[in-house]
Amino acid sequence: MRRWPNVDLVRRGSRSTGRWLRTLPIWRWLRDHQVLATIIGFLSLLVSTFGVFYSIASDSGGVGGAPHPMASPPPRSKVWPAEIVNTWSDKEQTYVGTFSRRIPDRTAPKAHSYNEQDQIDIKCAIPDGGPAETTVHGVTYKSEVWYLTSENDWLPSVFVKLLDQGSLPRQCRTDERPG
Repeated sequence: MRRWPNVDLVRRGSRSTGRWLRTLPIWRWLRDHQVLATIIGFLSLLVSTFGVFYSIASDSGGVGGAPHPMASPPPRSKVWPAEIVNTWSDKEQTYVGTFSRRIPDRTAPKAHSYNEQDQIDIKCAIPDGGPAETTVHGVTYKSEVWYLTSENDWLPSVFVKLLDQGSLPRQCRTDERPG
């Protein structure tokens, strides 16, 4: 019988504990089969880890991407409420409104007409659209930030006031940016 140094399970602890353990058949078997017991312990740990992982995977949508039968629908995309601002014309002395564009560029074709204080929903923003500016009561506002509306049109940020001041719209994904 081969003995491993410092691994004798029976002779550890107090003398009385050692004597009592030696009387148990399982401890005698473990003393004689330490390597086999270690392998069995390792395999037990591996199987239980896999069981926990599989349980978590099945709760979160299943293994292999199969949807869980009780899965809830994906959450609706977040939108940021906003309103149209800065459409005052010093020349005409009235609010003239603004237009959204098909792409984030002031020279692009017009899409929708908006009046001062119209409520809109913003899906996302890009920081590098075409330059836009407006002058209201002698103050000039300039920006290259454009917002994608829930109607899939673009508005320059100089005409948009975000109503939720605590957060900014996320940056648009590649598939949301204009061609």
